[in-house]
Amino acid sequence: MPKPVIRTQTRYKPDLHAWLADRAKRNNRSLNGELMEVLKQLKEVEQKAQTA
Repeated sequence: MPKPVIRTQTRYKPDLHAWLADRAKRNNRSLNGELMEVLKQLKEVEQKAQTA
């Protein structure tokens, strides 16, 4: 059974969108995939800081 997904709409300032789109292209990911990876990494960093 696939994991549930929550759909959202987001707005980006042009410079942030360009940065994210460039990262996505370099990492062979979609914009959404890159955003998920960035958020996952940030979550891991914050969780480690909370337990330290």
